[in-house]
This record gives sequence, C-alpha cells and structure tokens, in this order.
Amino acid sequence: MEITRKSQNVSVSGHEGTWYTIDTMELGGREYFLMEHEKYGDEAACVILDRSGSLVLEDVANGFDDLKDILSM
Repeated sequence: MEITRKSQNVSVSGHEGTWYTIDTMELGGREYFLMEHEKYGDEAACVILDRSGSLVLEDVANGFDDLKDILSM
C-alpha cells in the first residue's frame, strides 16, 4: 500500500485499528507520514510510516521531532 497525504483507513502492522495521515515531511530524500489513530485520535500516540507503508517509528509524542532525534543518533 502506498501512503499519501490523503491516506485513510491504513492498517499498521502490530497495531490495532486504522490510521490516517495528519502531516508529511521529506528528510534525506525520503517522504515520511505522521499518522493518527482513526478511533482514538489525540488519546493515542501517533506512528510514522514511509511511503511504502512500513512502520518507521511508533509511540510518537512529538511529531517529526521524534523522527529527527532518532535519525540523528
């Protein structure tokens, strides 16, 4: 499944429910998508996926700042 800026009803491996895109960011030539849970919204931590739908980061509390921190290590 290819993720886009308008993706909805996305299943994330290892997570229950479905997710939708709330923001995008390009970093190092790759596009990343910040996803929010469709049922729990702000009450659940977000996840970050790449364009192919692969999980890049889970338990995201600070948006793309969490991704930048991980990639800078």
